[in-house]
Amino acid sequence: MPLLGLLAPLLRRALPWLVPAALDRVLPLDEHKPGMRRGEPQSFRDWSWQGLPMDNQASDVLLGCRFTELWVPLGRAAEVVRIVRGYFAAPAARESYHRTGLFAYELYGAPPATGWLHPGHTDGEDEWRAGALRLDVYWFADNAEDPLERFFPQFWELLRAREIPFRLHWGKEVPASSPTDRRWISMFAASFPRWQEFEALRSELDPDEVFLTEYWRERLGLWVAQSRPAARNSRS
Repeated sequence: MPLLGLLAPLLRRALPWLVPAALDRVLPLDEHKPGMRRGEPQSFRDWSWQGLPMDNQASDVLLGCRFTELWVPLGRAAEVVRIVRGYFAAPAARESYHRTGLFAYELYGAPPATGWLHPGHTDGEDEWRAGALRLDVYWFADNAEDPLERFFPQFWELLRAREIPFRLHWGKEVPASSPTDRRWISMFAASFPRWQEFEALRSELDPDEVFLTEYWRERLGLWVAQSRPAARNSRS
């Protein structure tokens, strides 16, 4: 352990060069693989249930992760990729790693949907009608830092600052709001055309707020109780 302590400053300085070198050995690009022509794509065949879910052999205990998923209209995909790449290309290598982290990212598409609060919701006439690009930003769960304090918000704020319309996957990390800070709630309400209809239906189907937890109050902006007295069966 004392030796590691002595080596730690050297490792930190060498990190911007060590990580790419290690990744190139473990996950080389297609053009670096022996026996392949430069630029030739890698091909493989497998059963869909085995080959498509690439993380099903990973341990949720040893490799626990948290992540946020940003959906943007498919027509904005190239623009968003350029924005994120430009953000990562910071002048200093150390700052770059503060922005990228040391884990993974996924980019993949999603079809349009009609669900009221579905991230890919479309009415068939808006720019979401062609589908969406999903940007998944991962965080290793055992890291000391809370990703909700700085890491995830930097991507939410990055797209907000560029006025890129985006929605978040409700089952992944979503920013909380408060009665004194409703900016995210305002953005969500503006992003989903049927937000008000959802709120009305939720209130009608759950008048006593049995299913409205504190977590969802902070994500949906429903801090003021809307409860009505429960209807009681009466006998005449």
